[in-house]
Amino acid sequence: MAIKLPAHLKRYIQQKLDSGEYPTEDAVPRRAVAVMRYVERTLPSVQEDLRRELQLGLDDVERSRVAAWDLHEMRDRIRAS
Repeated sequence: MAIKLPAHLKRYIQQKLDSGEYPTEDAVPRRAVAVMRYVERTLPSVQEDLRRELQLGLDDVERSRVAAWDLHEMRDRIRAS
């Protein structure tokens, strides 16, 4: 399979080769595809985790389990921890 890349991606691959991070030109797109596959497998799980956490927050709001907070006080508490 031959892949045509724009000049900026060719330069990027050359930089990776020059740095010694990858041994061959073929290794760079192989790694890119492996990362892409990992993201595709992981992303649905991350989205579901986010939905679950958001629902927990919404449930707390509905049950009045929330407190008012001040932006500056919260910033100071975060910085102090």
